[in-house]
Amino acid sequence: MKRNSLIVIVAMIAIVVLAGSVLSVGVQAAAPNIQVTMLNQNPDPVEPGSYVELRFKFENMGTEASDSITVEILPEYPFSLDQTGDKTKEIGALQARQVNDEGAIVYYKLRVDEQAVEGTNTIKLRYKAGSGGWITLEKYEVRIRTEDAVLAINEVETNPKVLTSGEPVTITFKLRNMADSLLKDIRLTLGIDSAAVPFAPIGSTNELTIRQLESGGTYLASFDLIVEPSAGSQVYKIPVNLTYADKQGVKYSKKMSFGLKVENHPQYELNLEESKITMPNTKGSVVVSISNIGTSTISFVMMELLPSDDYTILSSSKVYIGNLESDDYETSEYTIFMKGDANATQDVPLKFLLTYKDSYNKEYQDEKEVDLRVYSMSDALQYKLSQPQSPTTQIVTIMIGIVLVIFWLFMLVDAVRHPSHKGVKKALWIALVVFAFVIGAALYYLIGRKRNGS
Repeated sequence: MKRNSLIVIVAMIAIVVLAGSVLSVGVQAAAPNIQVTMLNQNPDPVEPGSYVELRFKFENMGTEASDSITVEILPEYPFSLDQTGDKTKEIGALQARQVNDEGAIVYYKLRVDEQAVEGTNTIKLRYKAGSGGWITLEKYEVRIRTEDAVLAINEVETNPKVLTSGEPVTITFKLRNMADSLLKDIRLTLGIDSAAVPFAPIGSTNELTIRQLESGGTYLASFDLIVEPSAGSQVYKIPVNLTYADKQGVKYSKKMSFGLKVENHPQYELNLEESKITMPNTKGSVVVSISNIGTSTISFVMMELLPSDDYTILSSSKVYIGNLESDDYETSEYTIFMKGDANATQDVPLKFLLTYKDSYNKEYQDEKEVDLRVYSMSDALQYKLSQPQSPTTQIVTIMIGIVLVIFWLFMLVDAVRHPSHKGVKKALWIALVVFAFVIGAALYYLIGRKRNGS
């Protein structure tokens, strides 16, 4: 009996502990979960006697919003805040799942003591939510490097200033020894061996070596490159690797990059692809193509057919083409009525206004012309552009013409001899028949020919 009672008591305790654990996990899962990350330091590394900016990101990984967050930095030697600096900052409440780009960023600008030792130093940070207690975070590392072994690239220049595809360019780096002693075995390497970087060295390699550089000295390192013909208009990021050693033989390495802007003016061609107009005084459609013959994308292309005394536009004059990749083309169609002398063969210029943008969103407007050849009737027949009438059609046309002339003559004679028409009335009917020809004759036949009493 005692044994059974003991088993029941142990089981009840286990149930209570398990329920408490589940409840605790549920409460924790629903609570705010603040995570703090140091994003970066600027500059990295920082030199003694200068300022460094530290960026921290606060995220709420939990499923409930936090109370208002107060952040405090705890600087210790060799770091300090200026008198105007505020070590405590309010970032407000963090909503549930406020993470990644939505996280709150906190900036601190600290001064590094002039006597700071080169190496990795730490900084402390703490925060509290609402009226809760302070939570001290783990120490964050800040890198310090003295200028005893600092080799800087102060300037990068290109000649020419504007780079175009297929053209040579000289890139010059201005190196400066900012250390208090000489630097040696300096090697500068351009990372242009990637297919994504359309530059190639000419007359040299992509690496340059300098035996030594005295303290405070400068050196102009130049590379002769050529922009590959296939390079499009954009900014290319060029990796640079700089290695050197100080007087004691300690080696240093820097990886950096700079940008080279290639700017090619958009190149295109307009061509008449199709025309259903062969002779003047006819209506038809024309199809005009625009081809991108350059290496860069032409964006937001709009083609507008401009008015002219040589033709009348019957369709919409504007056609939106959109974007044209390199070696791509699109067409636009217009319906026009062609004017002109039917007895002359001539080239009629179709006038277009093109509006577009280049890869740097710079807008252009060009007026271009495309010649449309229209032929005289005789040339059109000669080149079989217009088919002559068949003999049967010609005979029918002649017969109809003869019948209409005979009808007109009968109506004219009748108007002259009509007994009921006299004076002004007779003169008006005769004039109508003479000058309005068949139409006047038809009106006289239907209205004026009636006799009195008929």
